Amino acid sequence: MTGESEVTESPDAVLALRLAQIVKNDPHLAELIDAWPTLADAVKASILAMIEAAKGDKGTSLP
Repeated sequence: MTGESEVTESPDAVLALRLAQIVKNDPHLAELIDAWPTLADAVKASILAMIEAAKGDKGTSLP
């Protein structure tokens, strides 16, 4: 042992921390995440379809 305490984080804790960092830097994403549970299924499907279309579009890159 080196005398340093080792911190082991659960995958959920790591995910939560990373998500918090991302939304801190992207308020639009934070707004989408907050609204997601209340969106109609058709709206969710439309958003997901736009994401898939943007990923397939060679002229557009997602950040």
